[in-house]
Amino acid sequence: MALQHRLLDVRSPEFRLDSVVVSPCPLTPSLAVATAAGGSSNNNWYLTATWDLSLVFINPNHILGVSYNNFRAGLLYGDEEKNDKLILAMTPLPLPPLTKMSQTTINFSLAMVRSYVGEDMANELLMGGGNGGCYGAARLGVKLFGELMFMVPPQGSFSRDLWSQQPVRTTRKLCSLFPPHYNGTGRIVRWMSNDLGWETFALVTTNWSKQVCAKGIDSTTHKQWKHEKKCGRPLGLRFDKESGDFYIADAYYGLLVVGPQGGLATPLSTQVEGKPILFAYDLDIHKNGSIFFTDTSKRYNRVNHFFILLEGESTGRLLRYDPPTQTTHIVLEGLAFPNGLQLSKDQTFLLFTETTNCRLMKYWLEGPKNGTVELVADLPGFPDNIRINEKGQFWVAIDCCRTPAQEVLSHNPWIRSVYFRLPIRMTYLARFMGMKMYTLISLFNEKGEILEVLEDQKGAVMKLVSEVREAKGKLWIGTVAHNHIATIPYP
Repeated sequence: MALQHRLLDVRSPEFRLDSVVVSPCPLTPSLAVATAAGGSSNNNWYLTATWDLSLVFINPNHILGVSYNNFRAGLLYGDEEKNDKLILAMTPLPLPPLTKMSQTTINFSLAMVRSYVGEDMANELLMGGGNGGCYGAARLGVKLFGELMFMVPPQGSFSRDLWSQQPVRTTRKLCSLFPPHYNGTGRIVRWMSNDLGWETFALVTTNWSKQVCAKGIDSTTHKQWKHEKKCGRPLGLRFDKESGDFYIADAYYGLLVVGPQGGLATPLSTQVEGKPILFAYDLDIHKNGSIFFTDTSKRYNRVNHFFILLEGESTGRLLRYDPPTQTTHIVLEGLAFPNGLQLSKDQTFLLFTETTNCRLMKYWLEGPKNGTVELVADLPGFPDNIRINEKGQFWVAIDCCRTPAQEVLSHNPWIRSVYFRLPIRMTYLARFMGMKMYTLISLFNEKGEILEVLEDQKGAVMKLVSEVREAKGKLWIGTVAHNHIATIPYP
C-alpha cells in the first residue's frame, strides 16, 4: 500500500475562499460583526449576521479522485493553538466528488441569529462605539471539517463514469478541535462530533461567567454547590419538534425556553400561586403546547435534596404551564420527590417517578380515568429520569438498590428522622445504612411490565445514572456523578 501511495502521488486537495460578504454589517478588511446586548447586563452578548461565502475546491491529483464524508464549514473565533475556540455557526456542505485535476465552486451561507458570545469573547469582539450597528471588527476563521477519501480508478480506465467506490486506505482529518468534555454548571452544551467536541448552546441566566461557573470536573461535585444558585443547574431538557424551540427545567430558574439557535434562555415560569418554584426538575411537551414539569420540593432546593430523602418530605408537585395564557397550574401535589417525567406515545397519560418512594407512577390525561393517579411499578432503587423509545416503551434510570435497613426507615419516618439527626457525619450514617449505589436501567411497557434490565454493579460504565435515551442503535446514558456521557450498543 505504501508503494501504491508513492505511485499515485497522493496530494491533499486545496481550498480557497473566493469571496466573503457579511450582512448586515458591510465588508471590512476584517469581518465586522453586528451585536446586541442580552438584557440589561453587559456580561452576555449576541451576534446577528450572515456570511455569504464562495469556496473553491480543487483536486490537484493526476490520477486520484477525491470525495468527502460529513463535510461541513464552521465559523470560529478564538485561539486555535490553545484549543479555546467558540463555534459561532456551522453548516453542512454538499460537496460533490471530484475527478482528477478538476475543481468546483460552492456557494454557501453561515448564519447567526442572536448567537451567544460569552463575556470573555465579547471583551475582544466588541470594541469602539455605536448604537445598534457594528461595534468594531473581529478576525474570524472559516474551518472545514470532514473525512477525506481518495478514489482509485479501475486499472486501464480513467473515464469519469467508471470511478471505483473503494477508497485507498488512508484518511485525513481536516482539523482536530478540542476533545470531548463538559465543564461548567449552568449551561447547556451541544455535542457536535468527534472532531468538534462540545459547544455552548444555551445559558439560563446572565449571571453565568466562565470564571465562576466553568470549573471542569469539579462542576459535578460539592465544590461547585455554592455557585449553583448563581450559575443555574439545568436538569430537564426537551426540543419542541414542531417549532424547534428548546425547553429547559432548571433547578433554580424554573421553566425556560430558548430558540433553535440557542443563546440566553427566556424564563416562562418561576412561581405558581404566588410562591417560587424551588426545584424544577424534568419536563415534557404535550401536543396542545402545554408544558408539564415537576417541582421536587417546596422546602428544599437541589443542593439540599438529600434532606428530602432523609425526611421523607412530600411537598413535591406536578405542574403545567400553558403558553397561550402564560400561566402555571398545579396538577398534582403532595408528592415524595417527583423526578423524571414522560408523556406516553399517544399522550393519553404521563409517567413520573417518585424518588423517595422508589416507584413509577401514572397520571391519566384522557379517557375514563382522566385526572387519576395509579401505581405502575415498585422499583428496587431510587429512580431518576424516564425517557420513551420509538416503540412507546419507557427507560427508567435507577440508582440501585434499597437495603433492608432502608426499608425499615422508609416505613417508619420517625425513626428515619431521629437516625439522620445523630451527631455523626452524614457519610458514615449513609454507609451504615448500606447506601452504596450502583447503576441499574430498566425498560418498562405502559403496564409496568419489565422488558429489560441492565446493571453496572462495578461502575465500569457509570457509577450513578440519571437518564437513559435510546437512539440510533445505542443507549445514551447520563449521570450527575461524572463529567461525561456513556453510550452502549442496543439492542
